[in-house]
Amino acid sequence: MAADLDGLFDVAGGEVAGGDVSEDSDADARQVGSVFLNPRITDSQAARRSTASCPVHLGSDGELRASAGWLLEFVGCRPGQPTADSVRCSERRTLTVTAHGGATSAELDHALASLAARVETATGIALQPEPTRVGRWPVTTYA
Repeated sequence: MAADLDGLFDVAGGEVAGGDVSEDSDADARQVGSVFLNPRITDSQAARRSTASCPVHLGSDGELRASAGWLLEFVGCRPGQPTADSVRCSERRTLTVTAHGGATSAELDHALASLAARVETATGIALQPEPTRVGRWPVTTYA
């Protein structure tokens, strides 16, 4: 039996699934905020991505990082685009995904794994999800 999305993902900073809730009638009402951290990248990856206009910066850890949202758009993701059954990119920005209808936590997990795989296949850069799973989960490989 698939579990409902609410309460099964926890976002860094204490927000819980659905925590960044807009008006109930808003297409982006059920979401967990940004779903990927800006990934660490190598000097050569930074040079290639910067040439393609990807925002690259030094993180607070002193490591080079690329924009996760830009990487998602680079591989063809767009606001409002479906990513899995009942899960799609936010109408406002690609880095946020939203749950619709009877979306389950498993569908959200599948969507994140699929998005991360697309980015790694195209760029060699691995994305790590920002939401933390709460409870027991099967092992999922992200990119």
